[in-house]
Parts: sequence; C-alpha cells; structure tokens
Amino acid sequence: MDKELINSLVERVKEFKDNPEKVQEYLNFVAKCPSYSYRNLLLIQSQYPSAKYVGSYNHFKNKGFHVMRGEKGIKILSPKFKKHVNVDGKLLPLNKVDESIQEKVKNNEIKAIDKVYGYKPVTVFDVTQTNAKADDLPEYYPNRREKLYTSSPNATEHVFKALQTFAEDNNIKTVDNYTNNTYQNNSIGGAEKGVNIQTRDNENIIGLRQGLEPEEKNHTYIHELTHALHHKASDNLTRQEKETEAEMVAYIVSKHYGIEPSESSIKYISDYSHNMRDLKDTKNTINRVTNISRSFINQINQHIDFEHLEELQKTETFEIEEKDTTHERENKDEALSKKEDKKQFIKLTKEDKQIARNKSIIDVLNQNGHEIVQKNGKYYKDEANPNIYVNSEKNIYYDTSKKQGGDPIRFLVNNGMRYPDAVMSLKQDNYKDKLEFTTEKSTAKSMEEKIKLAEEKSILEVASFAGQSFERTGSFYKGVEHDSLMIKPKDNAFFWNSRRGEKNWSGSPIQFIQNPELAGDLYKEDFNDAVELLNSDDFGTLDKSIKIEKEKPEFKYDESNYVKKSDEFKAYNYLVEERKINSNLVDDLREQGLIKQDSHNNVAFLWKDSDNNVVGQDLRGTSEKPFKKIETNHGNFGFNFTTSNTEPDNLLIFEAPIDAMSYASLHPEEKNAYASMSGLKETNAYHQVHHFVKKYNKEPDNIYLCVDNDKHGKEFVSRMTQDVKFQFQSQKDVVFQSNLPSEGKDWNDYLKIVDHNKKKTQTKEVQIEHEQPVKAEQSEKEDVDNIQKKRKKSFTSGRQSITKDTENDLEM
Repeated sequence: MDKELINSLVERVKEFKDNPEKVQEYLNFVAKCPSYSYRNLLLIQSQYPSAKYVGSYNHFKNKGFHVMRGEKGIKILSPKFKKHVNVDGKLLPLNKVDESIQEKVKNNEIKAIDKVYGYKPVTVFDVTQTNAKADDLPEYYPNRREKLYTSSPNATEHVFKALQTFAEDNNIKTVDNYTNNTYQNNSIGGAEKGVNIQTRDNENIIGLRQGLEPEEKNHTYIHELTHALHHKASDNLTRQEKETEAEMVAYIVSKHYGIEPSESSIKYISDYSHNMRDLKDTKNTINRVTNISRSFINQINQHIDFEHLEELQKTETFEIEEKDTTHERENKDEALSKKEDKKQFIKLTKEDKQIARNKSIIDVLNQNGHEIVQKNGKYYKDEANPNIYVNSEKNIYYDTSKKQGGDPIRFLVNNGMRYPDAVMSLKQDNYKDKLEFTTEKSTAKSMEEKIKLAEEKSILEVASFAGQSFERTGSFYKGVEHDSLMIKPKDNAFFWNSRRGEKNWSGSPIQFIQNPELAGDLYKEDFNDAVELLNSDDFGTLDKSIKIEKEKPEFKYDESNYVKKSDEFKAYNYLVEERKINSNLVDDLREQGLIKQDSHNNVAFLWKDSDNNVVGQDLRGTSEKPFKKIETNHGNFGFNFTTSNTEPDNLLIFEAPIDAMSYASLHPEEKNAYASMSGLKETNAYHQVHHFVKKYNKEPDNIYLCVDNDKHGKEFVSRMTQDVKFQFQSQKDVVFQSNLPSEGKDWNDYLKIVDHNKKKTQTKEVQIEHEQPVKAEQSEKEDVDNIQKKRKKSFTSGRQSITKDTENDLEM
C-alpha cells in the first residue's frame, strides 16, 4: 500500500479531532459521493474537494466521454485480489497448492475465490474533469438532483415513502403522529421528534411526532432507522456514540437528497467531534457512518420511482442553479463548438512526445492497476497479469495475450486513449520520469534486503510490542501468558512448543507477526506485509554484541554421572517395553558400555571414537515428558555400534540411535555397522564413513541412508544419493544408497508395527490351537514361514541380496 496515501489518511482522521468543521466537510462530501469507502472518500476529498463522481479513464471512455487535457488524476486505493481455493476447509493461495488442484481450477472443476490481500494506488478522474456536461449525466451533478427534491414537496414525500418501504423490508413498522400512542408506555415527549422501540409483542416500531415538517420528518426517520438496524444493546458503544452515529447518518442521507440539516444537528456533531476519545475510535466511527449511509442510499434508491420523479420535474417549475467553486470546466466546455468538443485538435511538438516517452513504463503501469515487480535484472513481470512483461532498460512493455506492447504512450493508446491525450497525460506530474524512478529504485531497499532487516529485528522486542510478557530462564525467555512459548535470543527465534507442527509455531520475527494468536494487533497474514511492518523504525535491531546465552560446558565423560548397571531398570524398560528394542541387543550394548542410565534417569547413548574413547552422548528422557539433548566436544560425529563378535561389511546411517537399534532388532543376522547423525546432517554422515574406515581398517561394501520416510528424509536422501563429493583411498566413490521403512514414519515405528502384528498372529494361533489342535500345527508353521520370509534380508559377498518380499523396503 502506498505510504504517502496512508500518511494522508492518518492526517485527515487527526483533523477530525482537532477541527469539527472538517467533520462537517467530510459528511457533506459523503453526501455527494456515497459510493466509496471512507478511506477513498478521504483521499478524494483531500485531492479534489469539489469532486462529484469519480471513475477511471476507461470508465468514462465507455460512457462516451474523455478526460480533458491537462487534468491531474486523483489517487485512491484499490483492492488487490489473489485467487484462493478451499482445501480441507482452509483457504489456500492457488499458487501454493498442488498442480492437480490448479489443473482442476483451470478446468472449472473447482471454483477459485478472489480474496483481498492488500491495496494498491490507482488513478481516477472526477466527472468535472471530463467533457461530460450536467445534461449528459444529471444523476452525478448533485445540485440538479438536490433541487428536484427540495423544490418539490411531493418529491420529498416520495423519498419518505421509499424510507418506509425500506423499513418494512426489515420488519419495522412506521407510526406517524405517534404522540398519543403508548406502546410500552413509551411516548414522545419533551424535545424528542421520534422514537425507536420494540413492543411487548416483539414488534419493531419507529414513531414520529405529530406536525413535523417534511424535511424534519425525513431526517428524524433516518436517525431512528439507524438505531433500529445498526445499534444493539450488546454493542460496545456509549449512548452518546450511538446518537452521534445516527445523527451523522441522517445528516449524510438527508443532504444527499437535498434536505438541509438543522443547526441543532450540526451543533450536535460539532460537540461530539471535540470529545472523540482517540484516533482509533474516530476512524471506526467515520468508517461505520460511511458504510451505513452508503447502504441506506442504495436501499432508498431501489424504492424510488424515478419515472414518477421525472414527471414531477416536468410539471413543477424551479430554477436550476449550477455552481462549481473550484473549476469553471463547464463554462469552458460550452465555448467549444460541437465539432471541437467531439474531437479536439491538439498540436504536439517533438519535445512533448519525448517527455512522454521518457516517463517510466513501470510507474505508468503501476498507476493504471498493474503490479510490476522485478523478475531478473532489467526484466520485470506483472503480479496481477502474468501475460505482461517489462524491459526497464528499453522502457517498454509487452502483453503476450494481446500481442501488443511498446513505450508509455503506446500503453495508454492500447488501453483506449487517443494518441494526443496520451502524450498530454504523460506530460503532467502524475508519472515519474524514467531516470527519477530508476534513482528512487536504486536507493530503495530490495525485498531481499527488507527480509534480512526484518529477520534481524529483536524477537524479544517484537513479542513484547505484541503484548507478550516473559521471564528469564537461563539462556531462554519463557512466556508468562503462554508458558510453552520460548524466546531464544541467541538465534533471535521463538518456539511455541504446545503448537508444534502448526503454521508459524516457530521461526523469526516475521513468522511471529504471521501468528494471529501471538501477534495480536500486529498480525499480518501476508508475508510481504509482515516484512514491511518489521521494516519500520518502531522495532529495534538485535544487538549481537550482547551475549545472553551461557557458554556451553565442555563435555567430559565421568562414570559417577551414571547409575550402576544393576539400577538401569528405567532405561532398560524404556528401550525394551516402550520402544520394543530386542532385549539381547540392549544387553549387548550395555555390556559394551555404549548404553547407560544417567542420574536423571535418562538413557545415555555414548559416542565412542575409533580409540574407544567416549567423546559425546545423546540423552533421551524415559518419563512421559519428551527430553532430548546432545552433549559433545567432538563436533560432527554421533552414536555408533556393531553387535559383539561381528565384522561389519556395510554401514547403515540413521537419524537417531533408537532408529539404528530398531533396524538391528529387525535384522539380527545382518553384518552391519550402525551409526546416527543426530538429525539430518550431511557432515555427520561423512564423518561416520570416515570413522568406519579408521575403526575397521577397510572400506564399507555399501553405505545406506536409513532415514525417516517423510518429506525431509526423502529430500536429504535425494540430495546425498545424487552428489558424489569424496573418494576412498582406493579411488572408489563414496556412494550413498537409500533404505527407508516401508511402513510408519521411521524404523522404530516399523519395529512396533512388526511387533504388533507378531503378537496378533500369536494370539490367533493360540485360539486355533485350543479349538482345532490338528490344524493349528499346520497354521503355525505357515505363519512362521511367512514371517521369516517377510523379514528375510541379507548382505552377502559385499552385495545386498534382496528377496522379492523385501524389495520395497530397500530402495537402491
């Protein structure tokens, strides 16, 4: 969204608090141009106070009119739309979903929804800036419309009847001369002119005092109708705010139909303006009033018989007074002959054309509804229309769908403007010169620079701005409102652990701003909007010179940190009962001193180097709360083992120690060395290969990556199996192969599935044996054979021997 326009909006709203006359000016303007949002009305009013009806160049062209030469456009905000599709109950951007869904949208099998994701500046013109006259478009010249209503009592009554019909459509009954009515003992008295009540029978009524003048009657009715339709008891508005909103709506709608408001109405609005609480309340009030007024005018117009009004206009005489205090456009137009008006002659010089051609094609496109962004070097593309490309060096565009393009003049001509008008339009100050635009661009930050700056903003400060509070816990900050929210200053990152796996549960300040629950009023759904917000001076940059995190203590193996082998029952139960690891394997690794239980009841998987020294450990908690920790001074290494009395032929590398032990439990007959990377770490994988060669004094026959069967695991395998970076001393390439579990996410999942199926089969066998002893023996033999076949896998003579049953388990 254009920063200058936003600043202009803020200043206009501030004026309402400081100067009540500005409020009245705005209400008068809404009465003239009710079809626009309050933001655009403020922008139009600030740039062209006498505006009556605005539209784009092409809008007026389609009506048969053209913008007069020398006129400067009006900048307003137009919504930017992005196509979304409903996927599993969530609206997702079309360009972010699978190609299969995009294809269905293309074939109209799925309907795409346009969703507003921001606003862009566009150029419009007022009707008085065109060659259209009041006789051509009388509905857009308020003085003519207003004169019709104010000069004819019958016409004013016609508006009142339209209001009554509008109310009836909303189940509201009108009671005229209400003074003697006593619904709910609520009668009009004192200075009141009307009431809005609900009877004991839940009947909604608007009552009007007897003897009101037609103008008062209309004004009062609109006031009470605002209360009836838009003010509920549950609204978080004071009585004064409700009364003021109703009075403002009545003022605008009455003024729109030429009914002048009373002095008391103007004073009431003025008094309230002095008491507006803050900028936000002011903006909200103006926004609601504008929207309600626009809705009322649209509804009233639906119930007005315009043909009948035209008859009234013919039979009743009145003088039409037209005045434009800012522009004398119509007087100038009348001086033109019909021939000149139809096609004005404009003499163009070479200098005129050169000035027009030197305007930035990018700025011209952007000001006419396009979104030109840099693609590569001098080439740009249109985010709103993928068919449009720009060469900034040559200052030209090309539309592949229309097969046309050219310089800035040609662009306007291709979009319906006459050549002389295009040149004269470009000569104005609306558009930036190519050199000026290029200079601005070179000094402006690129999106990459903005993202970098946004990521460097202090996450702690951003979170605090959003209303979160924290308490220091060691090297982290822990959330007070959300105790699972953690801030890690060293990495300038946050983690909301109770929302792990959800969108934007962790990350940089950008992701924090994109989390609606955490960011609060700072929330921005769009990534670019979040980046722009963080680029403001409101947020400080992280001071990297401040050391917040404590230095990590050096790892030193100390036998006293672990319990006796006879007391390791928690670690043993965790591995055997919960993780289903083969008990013989657990006993073997305990005897080798590779698995221990520390004093905090964690399982410790000890890292031993080729000289059998303990250089690190993986810790895993045995309680219900998950706990993981890595301690080492050795850097890129990890847990590794070989079962006793085994000379390994192959090296199998896993993400975690549990996965390695799970695979070894499934395949006890294989001659493998097992290693863990403690994650997906390329350097660790190569270090484990080096460790194998050094420890066993030979090269492995095969190296398998036995990682998780998920997106990240597959991407890691794809990268590692495609690239060959190292060679053994024998000049043989270090080549990785893939071996992912065929079921479950990881190898421990797969082990649990096999264990479950085995127990299920054994239970079934016991039942069969009890009922049919003779057939049970045969069934048991078949089941055991099937299990053995399913699990059969062996590496022989330095090569893997793959049976048909296991072919899917091992991807070469």
